[in-house]
Amino acid sequence: MSIRIFRPAAFLCLLLAGACGNSGPTTNLKPVFFRNVPTAPVVTLTMLRHDGITPLTRANVTFDARAMFDGWLKVGRTASASANASGVASIALTQGSYPMYINPQTANVGSFNDLLDISADTSRTYQTSQQSWTVTSPKAFSAIEIVVYQTDGNGRALVGTTSTSSYPMVLDITPAVAGGNATTATFTTELFKGSYRAMVFATPVTSTDTLEPFETSLFSPAGGGATETQTVALKSAGNLVSLHLSDGPAPVPDNQIASVGVYDASSLFLLGSSKTTNGVATVNTGDVTNVMVVVTAAGDGHALVIKPYTASPTLSDTLTRYDVTGHVKPPGSATITGGGPYGNVTAALQTGLGDFWDKNIASVPGSAAITDAQGTYDLKLFAGSYSLKASNVPSLPPSSPVSLSVSAAVPAQDINVAAGGTITGAIQDAAKTGIAGVNIAAYDSNHLSVTSATTDATGNYSLLVPYGTYELIASGAITSGVSVNAASGTTVNLTRFQVTGRLTDSAQNAVAGRIYWGGGNATASTLGTYTINVMQGLNWFLFTPPATSPSLAFQYETQALVTGDTVKSLL
Repeated sequence: MSIRIFRPAAFLCLLLAGACGNSGPTTNLKPVFFRNVPTAPVVTLTMLRHDGITPLTRANVTFDARAMFDGWLKVGRTASASANASGVASIALTQGSYPMYINPQTANVGSFNDLLDISADTSRTYQTSQQSWTVTSPKAFSAIEIVVYQTDGNGRALVGTTSTSSYPMVLDITPAVAGGNATTATFTTELFKGSYRAMVFATPVTSTDTLEPFETSLFSPAGGGATETQTVALKSAGNLVSLHLSDGPAPVPDNQIASVGVYDASSLFLLGSSKTTNGVATVNTGDVTNVMVVVTAAGDGHALVIKPYTASPTLSDTLTRYDVTGHVKPPGSATITGGGPYGNVTAALQTGLGDFWDKNIASVPGSAAITDAQGTYDLKLFAGSYSLKASNVPSLPPSSPVSLSVSAAVPAQDINVAAGGTITGAIQDAAKTGIAGVNIAAYDSNHLSVTSATTDATGNYSLLVPYGTYELIASGAITSGVSVNAASGTTVNLTRFQVTGRLTDSAQNAVAGRIYWGGGNATASTLGTYTINVMQGLNWFLFTPPATSPSLAFQYETQALVTGDTVKSLL
């Protein structure tokens, strides 16, 4: 048995978009981009087991060392250090506040999220305390799984503290069950000082028996070598969530539903899932009452419904799907010019259930083809809130989003497509040779992607957008204030320039470090020199020393404007 946490179908690790700020002093950093990588404060962490003697020799520590690009987006990378034979990890970091994640990589020892403020050399000791667990059950079980997750000050799962620690689980173990048939199990865990909850799942020996998921109350290990006890009493009966999926009087066909999953709303862990039978799915939630139901579609796995419930032994609800129909209307005309296909209408589910769920249900659960020149479309949507958008309409830009609340059939939801124009241009190198295969995207004032294209064999591109002002993102560089107010459109040509430079330490000695930017990364030579190709526009740069220079820290340039022959800081 393996616990699963809710994870979106896809994550964008870095979305390089933002508004170019043009205020502030301008300092010419020269066509040759020199950078000093200075000595920085050293963080020394000692990580020990509960006995205060045994070091956590396999521990790895990750710091979220990303920076803000253009004032709203984190870019760059994390920094990490591994423990030595004494359980000590050291790393040089520039002054600042860093989310930190300790991964002990040791059996039965939980990982840990913390926040570390650094203004000078810093030493910390992290020592676990030990928890002695006893699990009892009214039915014999063959296996158990204990999943521990860290919580914030409100008792909710602590997520997203570093770019590589987006999920709250800190420990997942399957203690041995004597003979694979027992009603009691004892085991130990070790956790750092903090706040936690745990989920317990048991597999009954007899298939007709039921053992419900169990969630502990909030507990706070003291760390520092303390010993604590935890007692879990499993139950053979608990709460149920029974859902009926309906198309009016008829059930939704079972082959259209992938699964109905029920998650603990606090920990985000999956309590159970079920296929539908004649449109009905029932999931046991044990003693957990605060739950989130996610219904996913067969085929693409998109979320069709996400809804919170307070589970009880008798909870039953009907989720009804309705027809949403209408027409996509181009400007100044009753029909769409050109032959089919005529485009499509998508319906993005809007949860409004908090930041985590809003981000992780960023999918398109409903999509319908526009079937004729009159713009006719027909969507089937469960009750809820959606954002409708028409796109791929011949010779027209995508429509603006249309908010829609569905609680009954919607027979005439028309979508107007505004007039628009094109942003065209060429992406070339400094020798005016076109560069093929470069992705370029247009973003609106809310930093939302409107459309994108890839340059052709000669470096040319074309973007069809509604009238308005946009930011263009190409190879991680931002060109802001691109206005389109006529059908004739706007031309924006971009050049990829060659930037050379040298990395040195405070004594002007060469540093053979690595340089990162939105369009790639490169390594400086043993002389500290480097040559990189950077797109015209607002860029970010990260300069890092090699592992052979442990006392040197990274340096950022987050507002660097690359133009014809200069690199200028806008900070």
